[in-house]
Amino acid sequence: MTSPLEPALSPAVKFPRFTDFGDLSSLSIVTQDLSLTYDVTAIAVLPGYERMSMPSNRLGPRRWSSLRAEDRLKIRRISLGSPLEIIFGVGGASASIAGVAAATNRILVAVKAWTDVLAAGLDIRERRRALDENRALAPERLHEIQLVNALKEQQVRRATAEADLVESARNEILQTGTIALREIGVVERPKKRRATELSSLDYAELLDEPIRRILGYGGGELEIDEDDPDLS
Repeated sequence: MTSPLEPALSPAVKFPRFTDFGDLSSLSIVTQDLSLTYDVTAIAVLPGYERMSMPSNRLGPRRWSSLRAEDRLKIRRISLGSPLEIIFGVGGASASIAGVAAATNRILVAVKAWTDVLAAGLDIRERRRALDENRALAPERLHEIQLVNALKEQQVRRATAEADLVESARNEILQTGTIALREIGVVERPKKRRATELSSLDYAELLDEPIRRILGYGGGELEIDEDDPDLS
């Protein structure tokens, strides 16, 4: 038996300074890296991934998500206006309340950690603090979070990078990053560790490269709306 639920929650990542709308590669890399940072953050904070194999020092390109289907965050809409907006969907409009609530609660916990990580920007100490806090609170949040009002209030947070850092990162990306993303083979296979063996600092360092790419392609700034009220 199914019952109607509240409309799906819609966290959004906005890029006020994104300008490469004519470059499909730039948009593709941004969406890939947003997905990658979400997946790694979810593995860090959610139970059930303790034995997942993780790289020791660098996140390479991938073709699919490492998460179980019920833990994945799906893109609901991409708006190519100004600013560029990528809106994600949490929950659904019609499904079993018990089943959807259990799955959605896990995603909400992962989304909270992910938005904290993105909001930290290039500050690796703040990123580590966000991961520490979310990993510690994840079990409690999984029990107490409420489906309807967990992301009820819109909270806009901004991550920025200094112009020279962005320019340096962007130049490096343009020279080597795109080629690396397109390569199928890997010259040197990195050592692997279990997800549970990685500290918050390890995760914070792993996430540094994709976050630099996100900010580099985004013009050095992004905004996070934890619930976008304008999405119908």
